[in-house]
Amino acid sequence: MQLLHLIPLLCFFSTWHTGDTSVHRTEIKWVIQKTSRLNIAGHTNVNNFACGVDQYTRTDTITFMYDPTSSCIKLRGALLIDINLIDCRNKPMTCELKRTLKQPQYPFLKIAFLTLEKIAGQMGNDNMKGCVNIEMAGVCKRFEINYAALVKNEACMELIGCQTFRFSDFGLEPPRKMGGIIRVKNELDVQFHLYIQQIKS
Repeated sequence: MQLLHLIPLLCFFSTWHTGDTSVHRTEIKWVIQKTSRLNIAGHTNVNNFACGVDQYTRTDTITFMYDPTSSCIKLRGALLIDINLIDCRNKPMTCELKRTLKQPQYPFLKIAFLTLEKIAGQMGNDNMKGCVNIEMAGVCKRFEINYAALVKNEACMELIGCQTFRFSDFGLEPPRKMGGIIRVKNELDVQFHLYIQQIKS
């Protein structure tokens, strides 16, 4: 799998506009693969911890909508991550994190994809940015995410998104253990590996 520049990548999203509208594609749909996963890294006043969801259990799609007059690609689709599947490889920490995220009252963490940056003419730029709405514990916030794109072929791609979030962004108090002796810090480093397969029309 090879890390490609953004301009060739856009050719996979939509046949690049060449002035011939007969070959211009406006939408391409991708299905999210079960191998997609979510990684969460956090810190306490004692040590570090890592949590994750190792596979995506739903069958959802993301649509890339390309407009040559726009500075970005619009996206339609979302990840619905089952919070009950989060595993911190430490039962007390797993339970505390789920309690903090108000599961089962809000059983899913939702990442809705909105836009993907399009950088024409900037060769050598392997990264891109995009906007998402993240809904967690009943609170929805918009964030700008940093992406890297790993492309196997025109029909198969991995988007790696990473960003630092705060519990306080969603009105949440970080977890505590052992009567507050162990305190989780406010920041979480979140990374998702989104494997998508193009749906051929």
